[in-house]
Amino acid sequence: LHPEGKSLEKALYWYTRAAEADDDESQCQLGNLYGSGEIRSGLPEENDEKAAYWYQKAADQGVAKAQYSLAFCYEQGKGVKRSLSKAREWYERAASQGHHPAYYPVGQSYLNGKGTPKDERKAFYWFEKGALSGNVKCKTSLATCYHYGKGVDKNFSEAARWYEDAAKDDDTRAQLHLGLCYEKGNGVHRSLQEAFYWLDKSSSGGNIRAKYHLGRMHESGMGTVVSLEEAFKCYRDAAEGGEVQAQCSVAWCYQAGQGVEPCDKSAFEWYLRAAENGDVNAKRKIEQYRVKVCGRPCSDIICTSQVCTANWRNYTLAALLKVGL
Repeated sequence: LHPEGKSLEKALYWYTRAAEADDDESQCQLGNLYGSGEIRSGLPEENDEKAAYWYQKAADQGVAKAQYSLAFCYEQGKGVKRSLSKAREWYERAASQGHHPAYYPVGQSYLNGKGTPKDERKAFYWFEKGALSGNVKCKTSLATCYHYGKGVDKNFSEAARWYEDAAKDDDTRAQLHLGLCYEKGNGVHRSLQEAFYWLDKSSSGGNIRAKYHLGRMHESGMGTVVSLEEAFKCYRDAAEGGEVQAQCSVAWCYQAGQGVEPCDKSAFEWYLRAAENGDVNAKRKIEQYRVKVCGRPCSDIICTSQVCTANWRNYTLAALLKVGL
């Protein structure tokens, strides 16, 4: 049942009649119904097109939430041809009317030059407006602007203040950066215990990068007791999530038997994954393995060296040749 006990079909009928009479709120509601998938008639692509059509109608009449939804359609290519420039235009129109959710995407558009020339000052402007309105993503992005001097003079204290504000709202990216601020003493009094606390919260929230840094804390005993086993677990979780530095750390743990049983094959496999992801140190390690396998630099397709007879070593050589290292 739809609001007021009406069936969805009846709601659709009356919304359509009102929308065709240029009632902007009904046009927006129709866009929501078609865009949400509540209406199950026709193909999903056809519903997306109808959603974009009605959002456009309402957006042209100045409805901010419709402008925001239309911008999202253009950004994702849902029901319309994908256009980052039109997405930025409609996000900005919505933001200019005070529609809070639009502040972050328009700021990101200017920060990264998506659909518009890059302009860090404008990005800062929209992130600040969003942060002051309570938008958590904007708080973190505003902190990042202060941290790295994007669109504003670098200011570690302001960065830490906004990171903490967003971190208390459970933004894992802010928690990560706040933890690193405490580790380095950037904008706050250095505290390894606080660093560990915030990195642990971010990691528990699923932030892969934080898991890697938490592994460092466990490995070195910063803000906690040394635990090579916990360090390895953190590195492995982050590595499996695609964190390249963590992939190198997992490889080193296997190579050195640090927090896990030593295993050359596993070490090589993780170095290879990191090397394929562009890590320079991992590529150096792969080169060392190549020399170790063959006793000399080797790029031949077939290698008959006696040291290549073990299964894992043959696998290693084959993999090395596969990536052209």
